[in-house]
This record gives sequence, structure tokens and C-alpha cells, in this order.
Amino acid sequence: MSHCFGRADRWRQHFSWAILNAIMIDGPTLTISCLAWAIWVMAWMYGSALLSMLALYMFFTPLHECSHGNFCRSSKRVNDWVGRICGVPLLAPFSTFRAIHRMHHRFTNSEDDPDIWTHPDHLPSHPVVKYTILAFRWSTLTLHYVRWALKRGIDVNPVFFYAILACMALMQELGFPVIRVWLVPLLGTNLILGF
Repeated sequence: MSHCFGRADRWRQHFSWAILNAIMIDGPTLTISCLAWAIWVMAWMYGSALLSMLALYMFFTPLHECSHGNFCRSSKRVNDWVGRICGVPLLAPFSTFRAIHRMHHRFTNSEDDPDIWTHPDHLPSHPVVKYTILAFRWSTLTLHYVRWALKRGIDVNPVFFYAILACMALMQELGFPVIRVWLVPLLGTNLILGF
């Protein structure tokens, strides 16, 4: 009889070591491995989003200079084409951007200024409310410009937006993470440009 209980005790002893091993060694190892993998994935995700924001930000400067005709002063055609190309990733049709930007310079800080929507003077005085509203308005500025232009009869080429939507759908279908690598960084880029 004691011989049978001895085996049970040995099984209990081995089993307890297995549990202790799982708790003390395997559990933390698995946890650290999962955390390392999660950190790597998050770094890749946020890193790619930050790189996309930087690239989108870098598209804005030539777009802005082309709207003034300063990118290539000797050729309006070069300005127009560079402006068109730089406007695509920013979802800004160049002719519309140029018209809105000229209106901004013409009516700076007046009620007709397209950027008046983002001026802090027209917002509640509480800082948290004011900067929350400003962050939202800055990040959605492209949509505001389109709405502003349509209200004033400025041509907003719908073909441009349909082509962009078709490209987004195709890229998403091919496995390119459009929302994470393009649209969310675009909102962040607009937020940065607002400051």
C-alpha cells in the first residue's frame, strides 16, 4: 500500500515542480516574449505612422510654394504639375488649394479668411475646450477647405476625390494599411501644420 502512495507522492512532487516551473520560468518568459512582440508591432505601427506624417508634412512645403508660383519662377507649368503631384497625398486638389490659399492672403484675419475657422479668438475662452476644438479643427482642415470652397463657388474637382478614393480602395485591397499609414497620419500632419 505504501508503495502506491509513494508513487502518488512522486507524481505530486514532479507535478508541483512542473507547476512551479510554469509559474516561475515559463510564465514570465512567455509574458516577456509577448510584450516584446507587442512592443515591436507597436513600434512598427507608430513608427510607420510617424514616417508617413513626416513625408506628408514634406509634401506641403512644395504645394504651398507652388501656390505662390515660387517653386519654379520661370515655368508656370512646372509649378502646376509639382503642385498637383504634392496635393495628391494631402488630399488637396492643387487648383482648389491655390484659390483658397490666395483668398487666405487676400482676407487674412477677416471674416472671409478661410482660416478664420481655426483662429482661437472665435472659440470659448476655457483653455481645455479651446485647444480641444482647435486640435479637431486643425486635423480636419482639408474637409473644412472643401466645404468653404463649395460655399463660395470655388471649383472643387470631384474627379480628383473619386480617383483618390479608388486608389485608397485598391491599396487597401492589396494589403496596404491605408487608414494607419495614410489617413491617420494625414490628420496628424494637418494638426502639426495648424501649429
